[in-house]
This record gives sequence, structure tokens and C-alpha cells, in this order.
Amino acid sequence: MIIRTWKAITTEVKEPEYKALVESIVLPYFKTCMGYQGCKFGRRNQDSEGKVEILVMTFWESMEAVTAFSGDPGAHAYLPEEIAKTLESYDSTSEHFETFIEQ
Repeated sequence: MIIRTWKAITTEVKEPEYKALVESIVLPYFKTCMGYQGCKFGRRNQDSEGKVEILVMTFWESMEAVTAFSGDPGAHAYLPEEIAKTLESYDSTSEHFETFIEQ
């Protein structure tokens, strides 16, 4: 299994809009992708100014599935424009990890 990670920064004010867009656009799209095996979205308050860091982890059957999803070499971040507008900053690429311990 491949774990694909990506990070972004939003604000407490924009976080509900980000979440709603992910649930209505991103999650349905992920479910149509070959080799997609699930995801987890994490959040943490970054500072006292209302910034929120978001960590996205998606799980894929293989690097071939990741490449089919995001294109060769598979590191380009998937970020619809309307979601990008809810973010203060974000990574332009994703990182990939092979699962080597699983419980």
C-alpha cells in the first residue's frame, strides 16, 4: 500500500468551507479512482492567530494507482481551484510512502 501525504494551511473561519468542499467534490472523486483505498484528514491549530494546519493522507493500492490518479511521476497535488481559494498556503506536491508495518 502507498500512503500519499499533503499539507495545507487554512484559517478557523475558512475551515468549514474547506471541509464542505472536500466532502462534496474530493471524496466522491477519490471513490472513482482505480486503486484508491481510503483517506484520513487531520487538523491542528497552528498558532494563536486562527491558522489551522491540515494533513491529508490517502491510501493507494500501488504507485501505478497513484500515477493513474495524479499523472507521472505522481507527485502533483490534486487541488480543485475552488478548494485552493479556502487555503492560505498549500504544498504543490505530495509525498509518497510505502507501507512497511500495518496493524
